[in-house]
Amino acid sequence: MGLGYGLYAILSLCLISASIHLVYPEEKTHGWYDRYLKFYHETLPSSPELQKLWLNHAYVYHQHQKRASARYPIPNFDCHTQFPWLGREPVSVHTLHPADIDVAGNGVDATNILEDLIEYRGLSWSGGGDGSLDEGILTLPNILKKYNPNIQGYATGIGKSTDQSSGLNVADPGDTSFEMPGQARMLVDRMKATTDFLKDWKVITLFIGGNDLCDACNDWNRYSPENYRKNLQEALDILHAEVPRALVNVALIFDIAPVAQLGKTDL
Repeated sequence: MGLGYGLYAILSLCLISASIHLVYPEEKTHGWYDRYLKFYHETLPSSPELQKLWLNHAYVYHQHQKRASARYPIPNFDCHTQFPWLGREPVSVHTLHPADIDVAGNGVDATNILEDLIEYRGLSWSGGGDGSLDEGILTLPNILKKYNPNIQGYATGIGKSTDQSSGLNVADPGDTSFEMPGQARMLVDRMKATTDFLKDWKVITLFIGGNDLCDACNDWNRYSPENYRKNLQEALDILHAEVPRALVNVALIFDIAPVAQLGKTDL
């Protein structure tokens, strides 16, 4: 992700969140995403000026996406030629080859829908399986498809976490770290029902925390670093105890501290 694109997305999201907080300042216990829902369904439709601003924002956002894609083309993933898979059974995650992975899905995550409330799960970077690398759709499952075309578990199309097309993507917009243990439990149950649970090698990605940062502005005690660590540890303990043959990615949230200073100077 390019610096300009990434920072623009963050700044836009913070701007929307701040605006919603001004409209509904009294609803401090529901979190920023609940205010977002109310803003989207009640305030936005009744204001032509806000609708125009919203559409312009979405257009500029997509222009940044296109420029970022052109500037940073998809790399050539060729470890299968440099380190060919010989069909050996891996004995641990340390001997895994990409071709050994049978199942790939989000697992524990939180999505932020910047343009609207449509959940494009098939395009999720960590669990989406729409299209292919050749079509310019860079996701972890699409990378793994290059080594194992029979990989399963990824999400496709548009839908909610309860839809069949969501695969193993159990994320919901607005989720915080407090939902992580429940998501981990849901993921375990879903994998048991849809995969060769004991035999398949799985990639599970945990990426959550941005919503905690937003909600911490209103309730620091609840969304503290200590509670975030506790919730993450509980989710990891569930996966460690119950999921065999799993490589777990813990994707860190990025540092948003420079955004405030950037907003004061450049934007």
